[in-house]
Amino acid sequence: MEPNANLIKRLYYKHQIIRMGSFFLDPRCYHYSKLKIFLANLLNKKYSETENSIHIKKAMEWLLRSYAITKTGSSAGYSFHNSWMDPYPETTGYIIETFYDSGQYFLDYFGDRDVSGLYRTCAHDMGKWLLEIQLVEGGFPGGTFSSEKILTPNVFNTGQILLGLLRCYSETGDACFLESGIKAGDWLAEVQNPDGTWTKYTYEGEGRSYHARVSWPLLELFKVTKNESYRDTAIANLDWVSKNFDKNGWCEFSNFFDKTTTLTHTFAYTLRGLLESGVILSRQDYIDTVTFTAEKIMKSYEIRKYDLLPALFDKSWNSVANYSCLTGCAQISLILSKIYLLTDDIRFFNTALKINSALKQTQILSGSNQNILGGIQGSYPIYGGYMPMIYPNWAAKFFVDALLSEENIMNSMGDNK
Repeated sequence: MEPNANLIKRLYYKHQIIRMGSFFLDPRCYHYSKLKIFLANLLNKKYSETENSIHIKKAMEWLLRSYAITKTGSSAGYSFHNSWMDPYPETTGYIIETFYDSGQYFLDYFGDRDVSGLYRTCAHDMGKWLLEIQLVEGGFPGGTFSSEKILTPNVFNTGQILLGLLRCYSETGDACFLESGIKAGDWLAEVQNPDGTWTKYTYEGEGRSYHARVSWPLLELFKVTKNESYRDTAIANLDWVSKNFDKNGWCEFSNFFDKTTTLTHTFAYTLRGLLESGVILSRQDYIDTVTFTAEKIMKSYEIRKYDLLPALFDKSWNSVANYSCLTGCAQISLILSKIYLLTDDIRFFNTALKINSALKQTQILSGSNQNILGGIQGSYPIYGGYMPMIYPNWAAKFFVDALLSEENIMNSMGDNK
């Protein structure tokens, strides 16, 4: 049964007609709000765009709901087929940062202490839950969480959770978060290969360039503890990742299983990890690599007059997908904004603004279905190949991050006038 199940799953993600058919064959999809979204996406009808603060508020309310549903971590997302999913430790880890950042945003710009306090409390509570599910060896479990599952540690997930633990420690001063982070960091260092890759406790069983986003949290841990083993572990991986970039800005092993294309989501993981690490280490070579590649993406976006970035690119930066990964769009926008701050090259921020505008037009701001309101789809159209028929929590997280970055930059520009 398992080989057949895997075959059906591969066919589902590969063929759009099968994904579309699954919508109409499932009675749970026959809800007015779901049908309306499906048809609007089919006809490429977008929604109204308004001030960033409204979009951020609605997305955060959706993320708050994803937490309230589980009362532990943030639900992995809302599925047209299966309703709310189990809590997802990996994304809960980095969503903690977004809750803290949003709380500060609403306090600084609107003086809303109640909302700010609510987000901070939720971030702290999610952090406490992560402490409870840390495995004995120090890693954190992969996939969504259920007490009925056999839990095995995962390298990438542990790295993302480490970011949340360190943020909780920074905000609260509670040593239990740092102690947990140290256990996680020790485990990541222990299971790394001599060449800097991680192949055990990974989904693919081989090194992946997007593990640069595991190295970044290790460097954040080094900043706090001054333990050089964390820095050395990170650099070993980052140097390996750097070698995977070619002269065209393409990076091998930056998708999940497909080695011929790159997904904007996982490629952005690669770029962000390398960029943040470059800043921490003052490694201009890392920063230059990301900047060069980001310029390739930016030029592709501008020359081909994309609205939303295509989900997949080949090695020549040609689109090989008829849908967009909205998570990847938000992540790329955030990277472009960060490069603008490092280089003062306004082109990067201009492209980020365009992507953010297109993303805002995919978000539903009014309606009766609270499970959808304010969330961000995995794919546009919703029957695309990345998280089809699902509103993932990480899509909303990176959407908020991108808009918060835009807000901070625009406010800074205003201060400089």
